[in-house]
Amino acid sequence: MPIKTKIIDGIKHFEYESENKEEVKLGVDSNVFIELFKSQITLDEYRKLGYSIYAHQQCFEELGNYIKKTSPNKNKQEIKKEVDEFMQKNDIFFACEDVNQKERKKFENKCRDKDIDCHYPDSEIVLSYNQDGVEVVCSNDKGFKESAQQIGMDVLGFKINKENL
Repeated sequence: MPIKTKIIDGIKHFEYESENKEEVKLGVDSNVFIELFKSQITLDEYRKLGYSIYAHQQCFEELGNYIKKTSPNKNKQEIKKEVDEFMQKNDIFFACEDVNQKERKKFENKCRDKDIDCHYPDSEIVLSYNQDGVEVVCSNDKGFKESAQQIGMDVLGFKINKENL
């Protein structure tokens, strides 16, 4: 569990007490992933704090759709190259995609029983992060954050400050 927080680039960060913790795995939701891309904020500060950034395949697909929508003349190869360069520049890891679909539906139902708006693909992303040992998720989506909290993840919101743009 976090012992204190720090604000960097408008994002609340947790600091952990454990001496054994070399890195904190931070999983981003698609909306945050796209905002990071749009703002071109480098994630060096996060790595200095010990964060490793994880993104699910769904995040990459939605980023590709965003690029296609905003740059309709780009072909698939150009879009893939742009996404790959963003990943490499920011040292972003792929999260596993092997989520048991029965477990996913069970998780969604459990969340709905608690009046949490949990649905695919968010449920898949949250469970995937959980399987990868992600401890903190970053999202602006209430249902995503509440779903992650159901399985013990810490949650951050995300905001881009004007001075970062």
